[in-house]
Amino acid sequence: MCLISGEHRGAFEGISLQRKIGGFFTAIKEIVARTMYLTFYIPWLILIPIIAFFWLKDGAVFRQRLIQSLPEWEWRLRATHFLSDVGDALAAYIRAQLLACLIIGTIVVSGLSLLGSPYPVVIGVLAGLLEFIPVVGPFTIMVLATGVAAFDSWKLAALVLSFLLILRVAQDYIIYPRLISREIEMHPLLVILAVLCGAELGGVIGVFLSVPVTALVIVIWRHGMSISAGSG
Repeated sequence: MCLISGEHRGAFEGISLQRKIGGFFTAIKEIVARTMYLTFYIPWLILIPIIAFFWLKDGAVFRQRLIQSLPEWEWRLRATHFLSDVGDALAAYIRAQLLACLIIGTIVVSGLSLLGSPYPVVIGVLAGLLEFIPVVGPFTIMVLATGVAAFDSWKLAALVLSFLLILRVAQDYIIYPRLISREIEMHPLLVILAVLCGAELGGVIGVFLSVPVTALVIVIWRHGMSISAGSG
């Protein structure tokens, strides 16, 4: 026996349709808001590597002028060692980032090739290039690779997405911390904590700056302890 009349059933279906439409537009608004948020930060993500490049390229001139402006010979010597350590830390960070990009690109090419996904080399090269941009780069590759695989089959798309998710966890918690630890002499756990704190405090920019800022703090702390020991 039908307990709901056709009129009431139509009303329920109308309400359900309205909810679905409302949910759809809410999702669209969320996507647009997140896109605008990321678009705001992308210029800064591009600017930071450029600044780092010129620091490494012309940093010697800047350091020399700064050191010459100091009045006492002792402070000039300390400034020389300090700025040298800062430059070494920044160079080590850049090396670790480039190596991480190379590793991720190679793994993505190999993984997508084994899974039989289309355009593994193209997507792998893009994955390596975009790895330098935290959060945005890996997310873009996940969407792109999964979307391309979906044109072949949904099963392949699910496999590709699972592979990239596992790779992301391995990269964030195993590969990247060990690379940074080897180059900058930071404990892997400290690297993970720095990235998590950076994400909480500054979002994408915070993630990007977390490791070099932490390395700079370590350099300052070491030199501060050295000065304290010398004065004591």
